[in-house]
Order: sequence, then C-alpha cells, then structure tokens
Amino acid sequence: MRSACVALGLLLLVTAGVSAQRVVGHWNFDGNLNGTIGAPLVGVGNIFFETAVIGGQTAKVARFGDDWWDGDETWTTGHNSYFIVPNPIGGNGGGAYTNQYTIIMDVMFPYTPGYVSLYQTNPNNTNDGDWFIFRDAPGDERTNGLGISGDYSEPGNPLRFQDSVWQRIALVIDTTTPSGGNSCVYRCYINGQLQNIVQSPSGWGVDGRFSLDPTFLLFADEDGETQEGLINCLQLRDYAMSDAEIAALGGPSAAGIPIPVAVEGTVTLGDFDGDITKVPVTIEIRNPGQTTPLETRVVSLDSTGKYTFVTGLTGTYDVAAKASHWLRSVKSNVRIAPTSVTVDFTLINGDIDGDNEVTLFDFGELVAAFGTMPGDSGWNPNADLDGDEEVSLFDFGILVRTFGAVGDE
Repeated sequence: MRSACVALGLLLLVTAGVSAQRVVGHWNFDGNLNGTIGAPLVGVGNIFFETAVIGGQTAKVARFGDDWWDGDETWTTGHNSYFIVPNPIGGNGGGAYTNQYTIIMDVMFPYTPGYVSLYQTNPNNTNDGDWFIFRDAPGDERTNGLGISGDYSEPGNPLRFQDSVWQRIALVIDTTTPSGGNSCVYRCYINGQLQNIVQSPSGWGVDGRFSLDPTFLLFADEDGETQEGLINCLQLRDYAMSDAEIAALGGPSAAGIPIPVAVEGTVTLGDFDGDITKVPVTIEIRNPGQTTPLETRVVSLDSTGKYTFVTGLTGTYDVAAKASHWLRSVKSNVRIAPTSVTVDFTLINGDIDGDNEVTLFDFGELVAAFGTMPGDSGWNPNADLDGDEEVSLFDFGILVRTFGAVGDE
C-alpha cells in the first residue's frame, strides 16, 4: 500500500502531456542489478546471482532469499529479501502519482506456502503488499491465483500460478477506471493469458493505494507474507497494456521480456492548410530495398504533425509513409532499436488518384471536381489539395507545381 501524503514538491513538478507508450524500466539480472533501461535496482537482504534453465536455455537469474534451498517447504532464514525499483514515470492519469502502468516479470517460486507478496507500492514497506499469490486451505478455488482484496480468480478460469515452474506474470493497473466490475483495470496475467480481474480493490482510485511513488518494492510485505524465489527479467511500462499486447509477450524465456521500440516523428503534409489531425497516414516497416511491408500502421497526427506507435521489430529497416493525396516517402536503412527511433517525413501533395504519381490523370480528377464543396454532387475530397473544403484554382496551383513528381516505391 502506497504512502498516503502527497508531497508538495512532487505536485509542483508534475506537468500534463501526451507521451509515447514505452518501456521505462528493464532489468535482466545478468550478474548485477543494472538496468538495460532505467536506473539500477537496489537489493535488500540476500540477493544471489546464478544460472537457471528456462525453456531449455540457460539464463542468468537472481535469487532473493537464503543462500540455499533445503528441500522442504521452508527456507533456512526469514523472508527479508526484496528489490527497490526506481519508477521514472511520474504523475499520469490525471494525478500526482503514477496511476497507469504495467509490471511484467519472469519468476519462479519453488514453493508458495501461503500469501506471497509480489509487489508493494509503499516504498517504506510499512503496510500490506499490493499484489499476492494466494494459497490457503486445500480445495479453495482461489488457491494459487493472483490478486488482492480477497479476489484471486475468475469464475470458470482454471489458470493458476504453479510452484517450481518459470512463468511470465504481469500486472496491469489503471486507477482511473471504475471499480465494481470487469471494467476495473487491476488485471493479472500468467504467460500471456488473463488470469484474474480484481473487480473491487480496496483503496482504488487516482493517487490511491495502487498509485506509484518514485520507487516501489518487489516481493516485500510489512508482516512477512513473502517467499524466496528467482527472477530472470523485470519490465516496467508507463501505460496500461492491452490483453492483446500481453498475449503477444507469451511465456518466459531465457532471453527475457521483449523490449518494444517507440517509432515517432513528424509528418509534414505539403501545401495543406486544413486540419492535419483528420488526415490518417499509413506507415510501413519493410526489409531494406523491399516493398512488401513487415508491419503496417495507420497513425493519426497531432496538431503539430507528430505521430508515435510501438513496434516489436528491431534491426535495420526501410520506413515508408503515404497519405491520401500525397506521394509516398521512404526513409532507407533506419536503425530501429530500444527504446525509440525518430523518423520524419515531408510528403508532396498532388496525388489525387492515389497511384503515387502526379500526372494528367490527377488533372482529370481535379477538373471533374472543380468548383465543388462538401455535399455537392461530384465532390472529391482528394481533389481538395489545400484542405480549404473547396476545389478551386488554389488546388490547380498545387498540381501545377508538383506535376511530374513520382513518389518512392
């Protein structure tokens, strides 16, 4: 449970804005607590680095707890080991704290004897944990489910956490959603599948119990409802991921959790004075020198022409952009790598018929629509090149200037 008071300094530092959905923290536990993305973790108690086999491959992992497992249902020391996780997201969801986020981790617990805390939003660890593995009386259908506030399973869903098995678990939080039903975004996942929706978490709401300070804790609880285990990878994202995004991550792997890349930039729509936020732009990612897209996204621009989307592709690719009556532009050999890449485009106007050339056929289309406005018979929005909602001599002027231009393939 997070601390209750709101620091005045934090309130003064928080600014509103729209940012790309991205990974803000990623830790692989490759013999240290450094972040591939983000500041290092801090280990409290007994933290050891060793190897484990995940999916038939050897992985470097961290073990939190005693220095050896004695083979029965208890460890040889108390449950005092956890990680302090830096949270760089800041305020979101209309609050001073982090209200929308996703935590993903590849973990294994040899044994879960009771309640096992997975995370704690209170950085001082002075109250109850906020995400648990539940294990209680034999026959309780909630046993080995994930959740909080007595809610650890969905009716009819048999998916459960398993002891001594590597699993990829995820928690998706959006405290701006209403509690009391399935629209509440306190959602638990195992190996890409939805395991539980906690419908009425106690303390729910913006800047409430499940909102994050600049740090939070993994595997901590104020009264010892914890258990020693192993972790291979941890990832923090600054938004509430969708079911489809979680499903695409699948189960655990020795290589860890994939890191998506934010592709972002500015599209300049040439010779256009209309509302650019109403012009969809198709962006393709292709193998270098090829025209067949590996991934296609239709993006919206903001009022300044900026766009952003997230891809799981990494490597060197060509990136193409095309809008309705503009010629295609291709940027070659773009290096797409975590966490973001900027690709800007300037598109040439005049391609009324959409064949990626400005020719006499486009003049024919413009002549056919000349003098029309929205609602008129013969109105063609693609012939309104300047976006003033009238096909006029100004549009003819654009066509004359760009006549003969050919877009990139």
